[in-house]
Formats: sequence, structure tokens, C-alpha cells
Amino acid sequence: MMKKFLISFVIVLATLIGGSALNVGTTTAQAAMKQRTVKVAPKKMRGTWYNYLGKKAGMYKLVIKKHRFTSSMGNQYKYTLPSLTITKWSQKGKRSTYNFNSKTHPGDTASYFTMTMKIRGKKRTVIASPQQDASLKPIVFTHFKTKHQYFAPLSIQKHLAF
Repeated sequence: MMKKFLISFVIVLATLIGGSALNVGTTTAQAAMKQRTVKVAPKKMRGTWYNYLGKKAGMYKLVIKKHRFTSSMGNQYKYTLPSLTITKWSQKGKRSTYNFNSKTHPGDTASYFTMTMKIRGKKRTVIASPQQDASLKPIVFTHFKTKHQYFAPLSIQKHLAF
């Protein structure tokens, strides 16, 4: 009887110690991720960005200004995020991701990161939108109108701070 109690006590003690050790590792990993609010959109992200959706849908257009974010699809749909808050997520060795959030409508958010990509033989700065599903490639937006939809490599998703 005493032997069973002692074995049970050791198992419970080991579980508690092991669980707290796991929590320390989790806290350290979370501490490496940095989140901060920035006052304005980064200069390299500002401007008009395009993504071709197809013949029927047309062109998807983003306009990022210092304090404003507007998206539109063709002539049908135009949306501006009111009262913009920009959050920068960063982690050592990973790309920074910027979230454009609405203060007045918390559900309205958009996330983007910058990268360079070779398009038509030239290296160009583009912005990309990370996907919720890890099996989907990030959608790329360019500064020029195009008749082709571009995607970032799937491996980029692993190198995002988000």
C-alpha cells in the first residue's frame, strides 16, 4: 500500500515538474516575439499595389498611405479601414509582419509583409499577404498593373513573424 502511494506521489511530482518546465519553454518562445504599435505605415509599404484576380474579377487594388488603408476590387467594391492602428510583429531571424487594424471595427484587419521578388527579369519590392492555411502560397501585390497573378514561395510562410 505504501509502495503504491510512493509511486503515485513520484508520478504526480514528475508531472508537475515536467509541466512547469514546459511552461518555461513556452514563455521563452513567446517572449522572443515582439509586438509594437507603429504610428504610420512604413515607407516601403506605402503606395498603390495591384493583384490580378482573373478576367471576370479584374484587378484588386490596395492604397496604403501614412494613416489610411483602402482596398478596392474593380469598380464594384471599395473599402477604407477607419481609425487605423498599425501593429508590427517581429522576431529575430524572421520577416516583420504588419497588421492594419480598424479601431472602430475590431474585426476589420489586413496583414502584409514586404519582400523582394524577381518579376520579368528584374528584382522588385513587393508586398504579400500571408494565408491562414499553411498549404496556400502568400498572394503578392506589385506596384504595376499586370495580367498575371503572382504568389510568393510557400517556404516564405515559415519565415514570418506572426
